[in-house]
Amino acid sequence: MQVFDRTLVEFRFLLVIDSRDDVAAENPEPARTILNFHVDDFDVIAARLREAGVEWAVPVEDRAMGRFGTFADPDGNLLQIIQFVPDAHAATAP
Repeated sequence: MQVFDRTLVEFRFLLVIDSRDDVAAENPEPARTILNFHVDDFDVIAARLREAGVEWAVPVEDRAMGRFGTFADPDGNLLQIIQFVPDAHAATAP
């Protein structure tokens, strides 16, 4: 059995959600894929999302690994913002 080291990789980028004429209006299976975004300040990002009209698909959850918020984009795809507790990724290491 081969064991690989787990590494936390952080990306910073701008997410733009726009409509398209070449795809269906909604995803018929929104839970098929959930795109997660690690954020440094959950409350700030949540406030910005609410200002943009986002509604949570389920209530925001405080879990052992951090704070999770799940919402849908205009096409019905599920997205999640997560603020991990410090060293949360270390808890999953072998």
